Amino acid sequence: MAEDAWNGREPLRVSQVSSLETRWRNRSESVQGRDAVVAFLRRKWAKELDYQLIKELLT
Repeated sequence: MAEDAWNGREPLRVSQVSSLETRWRNRSESVQGRDAVVAFLRRKWAKELDYQLIKELLT
């Protein structure tokens, strides 16, 4: 579900899996709270047009 939400590029949906006071770090940027996560993802995806999240279990 996380992979589908991320690759669907729906910032609000992605943020909903985190707590209200979530803290995210990406490279040199840190954000706190769902609203900040939504804003961060909108900025990120405006620049990184071909980025996809791929989750796999390694056995």
